[in-house]
Amino acid sequence: MKVLAFDTSSKALSLAILEDKQLLAETTINIKKNHSITLMPAIDFLIASLDLTPKDLDRIVVAEGPGSYTGLRIAVATAKTLAHTLNIELVGMSSLLALVPSQQVGLVVPLMDARRNNVYAGFYENAQPVFP
Repeated sequence: MKVLAFDTSSKALSLAILEDKQLLAETTINIKKNHSITLMPAIDFLIASLDLTPKDLDRIVVAEGPGSYTGLRIAVATAKTLAHTLNIELVGMSSLLALVPSQQVGLVVPLMDARRNNVYAGFYENAQPVFP
């Protein structure tokens, strides 16, 4: 199963393509804004770099926050459009959970800058939410 995953919830635009949980390609573009302009060309580039087409994808995973409201709207709208057009599964995932290593044992507390002296925080033990 080939999966396209992306996150636009922060200043960095991150994309990855996986097949059966194995990373095939990834890229991170550090820009402060313009995810709306950069996201689709970055997706096209990543897919083409593997000699794939969008029809080769089986699932899309999109980060659904917390994070930049505008960035999240861009990602979710793009993901919904692609999933609907390609008739493939769409899965949302916490941006904080995406920071937790999948094989992590013990407590992990990922933090993200929420601006104005605030942070977004998650609490995960053995890669599972402590406070669901």
